[in-house]
Amino acid sequence: MKCKWKIGCSLIGSPVLSSTPAMALPELNGSWQITYYPDPNRNQPATYCVAFTTVAGSVVGEPLSGTWQEAPGAAPTWRGNWIQQGDRVKWWGSVTNIQYVTSHEGTLITSSPVGAAPVGSMTGQYQFYSIAGGVGAAAPELGAWSAQKVANCS
Repeated sequence: MKCKWKIGCSLIGSPVLSSTPAMALPELNGSWQITYYPDPNRNQPATYCVAFTTVAGSVVGEPLSGTWQEAPGAAPTWRGNWIQQGDRVKWWGSVTNIQYVTSHEGTLITSSPVGAAPVGSMTGQYQFYSIAGGVGAAAPELGAWSAQKVANCS
């Protein structure tokens, strides 16, 4: 009796699993329109375009890793490194020639089936720090961000 029940459960579950379309994670590689939502009583929301590039070995031990930078031509330019672990993404960096650093962590989200054009969004939290010492150094800015994959940063 137990054997028949296990076989029956396997057969019942099979059609359900096979009829569910496989979902693909968006690739972080590419351009993303990112909107920042600082915690209350801080700056207003702001949107930037960031280009992520896969660079083998840029982060040791992380096969899905690379570099990122704010849209070409933006001044000052934000840039840094990133890693992707499944649907989790972490990216960090600094502003060129200015003493600010940033750290982001979030989740990749998608609704496109495997084989479809890469459509994606992601969301998470960030920290933004001034590393300039001395009197008047700014307190860290904390907040949330969301992003949509775009064709390119212009």
